This record gives sequence, C-alpha cells and structure tokens, in this order.
Amino acid sequence: MARPKKTVTEEAVLEPKNEEVQTAEIPVADVAPETSEAVPKTAEKAGHYYTDDEINALVKNAVKEALAYQGKSAEALIDASETVTLLFIGGIAPGTAVTLDGIGKIPRDGNIMTVSKRDFLMNLGNTTDLLMRKRKLIVLEGLTDEERVRYGVKYEDGELMTQETYQKLLDLDAKKLAAIFSGLCEEHKMIVRRVFRTAGIAGDGRVSPEKLKVMIKLDRAAGIKESPLTEIYKRLAVNTEFD
Repeated sequence: MARPKKTVTEEAVLEPKNEEVQTAEIPVADVAPETSEAVPKTAEKAGHYYTDDEINALVKNAVKEALAYQGKSAEALIDASETVTLLFIGGIAPGTAVTLDGIGKIPRDGNIMTVSKRDFLMNLGNTTDLLMRKRKLIVLEGLTDEERVRYGVKYEDGELMTQETYQKLLDLDAKKLAAIFSGLCEEHKMIVRRVFRTAGIAGDGRVSPEKLKVMIKLDRAAGIKESPLTEIYKRLAVNTEFD
C-alpha cells in the first residue's frame, strides 16, 4: 500500500526548518567622520555635529547662568538687618529727587539714604549702576572690600567730596577750595564746576573771581585749555588775565 503524502502544512509542523537563531540588533553609537570615538546623540543638531566653537559657546553660557544663579542665591542669604548707606552728590537743581531702581528715592541733592543691603544688591539696575560709576551715588558704608571692587565703588582717599564738603562748597575760601579740588576725581571736579557755574549765573555772591581763578588754573595745569568756568570768570572779573 502506498504511503500517503504529507501536506505542506503537515511538513511545516512536523519537520521544522533548521533556521539560524536571530538576535536583536543593538544600536551602535554614531561615529564622527575621521575619528574612532563615539559621538553621543546629545552632540547632534539638525542632522550635523556641533562645532568646537558652538560647544564652547554652550559651555560659556552654562557657566554664566550658573554664576548668576549662585550670585542671586548669595544675595538672598544676606541677613535682613544688614544695611547700605548711600550719599547722592549730583550737582543738580535744589529740590530734585532721585529715584533708584527698586531701592527707593533720595529726596534731594546732597542727602543720605540707608537701605537694606539685600534690596540694594538684588535691585542694582542701569540707573543705579550708572550713578555709581559716575560717582554721583556714593556708597558710604555697608559693603565689604571685595564687594566694593566687584561693584566698582572702591574709592581712593580724597577723590570724592564728603557730604559736609559738598553742602558747604560755595562757602569755602579759595585756598581750601583749591586744596580739595586738586585731589578730586574728574567726575567730582565736573560736579564742582557745575555748582559754581550755576551759582555764578544765578548771581550768588559766594562765587568770586578769586575762587574761579584757582580752579581755572588747576584745569589748565591738568591740560584743559578752556575750563567751563572761564565764561563765568570773565563776567565777574575786571581783569581776565592770569598771573
């Protein structure tokens, strides 16, 4: 008797093929051209690799953000009882108030204001920074030497007027005025000139040719050929020649 043939289905079931075992493929990290080092996926963008300049820029930005965060954190830890004392000297019109970014208002020229150190450091804006750099807003007390260097308010002896000197500026005699004026920084010399010029135009009798003359001479010695005070001097002096 002939043996019946097996169907295709029966062969597939009864006699499985000797197929090779398939293994799952493990993704291989991309390799940058001309290098054997694997480049992580995070180093890709839009189908190409970051350049050295781009990576350096990313690192610098990350460091900058970290330092800014640390600075803010340090300022937030300042004791609430710590204060900073500020003096405004601007040579502006009497009665003019000065508003500082998020800190407060100084009601008039030549006044002192004490504020929270935490508020002062955390609210330093363009206006306050500019006034400090121009030596119109003076930090009298409250900052460490390191903080003074950081914020550009470390002063040399004699370069700035004190509150008392500023308030009595027009009352100083010529000799005392010359001694103070010669040592001031250029920003405060400008303020002194502004004060005397404004007072002279207003007809203040305390602005004398003698006082103007000593300051004009000091300006000339410093290389300023035409002092801003020369015009007022010529109005007041009979003899405009210098010795």
